[in-house]
Amino acid sequence: MKKILVLCLTFLFFFNFSLSDEPVQASCRPFSEKEEVVSDFDRVEINDSIEMEEPDVEIFCAKTTPIGWGAVRSTARLTETSRKGFKNYVKNADSAQASRDFSSILPGVKVQKSPKPDGSMAFYKVSPTSGAVTMYKAKSTGTTSLTWSKEKIRYND
Repeated sequence: MKKILVLCLTFLFFFNFSLSDEPVQASCRPFSEKEEVVSDFDRVEINDSIEMEEPDVEIFCAKTTPIGWGAVRSTARLTETSRKGFKNYVKNADSAQASRDFSSILPGVKVQKSPKPDGSMAFYKVSPTSGAVTMYKAKSTGTTSLTWSKEKIRYND
């Protein structure tokens, strides 16, 4: 009888715990485990010889806008909003400006890079409160892009 009582109380404890109002923290860490930290991002340049494809990972767990994202986005022109809520922006600037803008977003957060199977590279910064901001060069258009959540800024080189 004691075993049944203990089993029932254990079940009720875990059942009650699973229905708590506490929010669950989703994992926002994108990309593969093959990561390398870039300590000084100003040394890293994206040029025409490096082609990057768009990341195939989408981050939907972001809660707050990353520091600096609003300032960068405010200088871009909204070109499209999809039915699913994705917003595409265009900025008439080169990849050097994209690199400077990327550096200004989430200051103090280490830049990481993720190699792709084709040898290209995507650079990203991850914040626990706002998710990941990514910089990459799209193979399809050849333009450098910054992405966060459901927003993308393309730089027309």
